[in-house]
Amino acid sequence: MARVVNEYKISQERIKQEQTKEPGIKHHEQVESKQNSFVKQVQAMTNTLEEMGNPFLEE
Repeated sequence: MARVVNEYKISQERIKQEQTKEPGIKHHEQVESKQNSFVKQVQAMTNTLEEMGNPFLEE
């Protein structure tokens, strides 16, 4: 567990260093193309659930 926490801390420090060099760097979830892709995937899943029914509901 300590190793994972340490790796996380190191990665966060690297991100902070990169962002101070180039403040325009964004997390991959902040890029418009990724957000558009996510919206399309959610819409496709919603359509499938509406057509086939919710598999999580008990019958």
